[in-house]
Order: sequence, then C-alpha cells, then structure tokens
Amino acid sequence: VHALMLAVMFTGAGCGGISTHFNTATGGQETTVYSTDREQQIGAAVAAELEKEFRVLDDVAVNERVDRITERLAAVCDRKELVYITRVVEEKDLKGREPLVNAVSLPGGYIYLFKGLLEYVDSDEELAAVISHEIAHITARHSIKRLQASYGSLALLVAAVQTDPSLA
Repeated sequence: VHALMLAVMFTGAGCGGISTHFNTATGGQETTVYSTDREQQIGAAVAAELEKEFRVLDDVAVNERVDRITERLAAVCDRKELVYITRVVEEKDLKGREPLVNAVSLPGGYIYLFKGLLEYVDSDEELAAVISHEIAHITARHSIKRLQASYGSLALLVAAVQTDPSLA
C-alpha cells in the first residue's frame, strides 16, 4: 500500500522520471524526480500565481536594466539550458506599509525582484549580487529539492495514519 501511495504521488505530480546528475552548484551527485522541462512547467505555473498577487512593473528602463544584468549572469552560470526570466513586481496596495525589499526565485529560471529592492540598492553591482544569489538557488534546484522532500513527509504521514491516526 505504501509503495502504491508513493507511486501515485509521483505519477500525479507529473514527474519526468527519476534521474541522477552531477549538480555543479553543490558539487555532488543528486537524484531528482523532475526533468528540466517539468521544472520549467512548475515554475511557469507558480509565476502565474505570483503575478496575480503582485503587479508586474512595466517601466521599460527598469526592465532593460534587470534584463541586461540577468543576461550577463546567465551567460556564466552552470545551467545554461534555462531561459532566465527576471521581473520586477510591487505590492498592489501598500496601505501605508513600507515596500518589500526582497527577491525570490522559482523553479525553471524565474526571478522576481520587488520594486523596494531596486530602490534600496545603490548600484548595478549590488543588484547583480542579488540576482546571482537567486540564480544560485535555481542552479542548485533548491525549490525542487524542497518539493521532493515534501513527498517524503507526505508518505510518512500516510503511513502514520494507516498505522495509528493519532500519530499524524
């Protein structure tokens, strides 16, 4: 039953098949259940949801600035098979709150910078440091690893409920 539950979870998640590869970001062999194509699909879906919550800035000069920096960094990163998409977003309604000074990366090459961050940094070099940090998360597949780890937790929860519901 437990093996069947794991099989159903992985099949239902749309996994691209288990594969082992050398991760240049971490310097080790790693096993993943998501292909790069599937990782990009997941990233696109999460990006669409994020863009419902935050307004994408349409300032041409700002977008050209972050695109130029991202392209230079992507040219020397370890996952050149990805197309890195960097967008600047801001909260739809601040209601007296301070703007967010943050950045986030999603699976498959998506990077979001909050407008407050761009107002905070003093130079393109500081902005490049933030973007390269986000590219490093993508290169190391941190989001995908967290997603895979959640399957293990879910499998343990299913096993615990079947053994003794109070364990859950």
